[in-house]
Amino acid sequence: MQMLRNSFKGAIVGAAVICLSAGVVRESKADAASCASPIPFGLTTALTGNLALLGTQARNGVEFAVDESMPMGNCRQELALTTEDTGASSTDALNAMNRILEGKPLISLDR
Repeated sequence: MQMLRNSFKGAIVGAAVICLSAGVVRESKADAASCASPIPFGLTTALTGNLALLGTQARNGVEFAVDESMPMGNCRQELALTTEDTGASSTDALNAMNRILEGKPLISLDR
């Protein structure tokens, strides 16, 4: 039950971060060629091991939120999601977080 609560909290935090980051992005009057580069966004979650089902659901939820926040034809910044598998050990999780941080994301979620 605790695991389900933590998964739910992670999904809520992810959705809140997506909403907040979408609100920060400003529209530009420039043409599409001069649009700013995408905002790097990182997610670490378990995609293998005992928690793979919960991690996959968390990843799918964040991907859905990112897709919903994408601009429709105007020149707003997009989000570039990178997902890393934390596996079944703390060593794998640390390595996954380090891989995410190498890309210098503006937003990083650890589920």
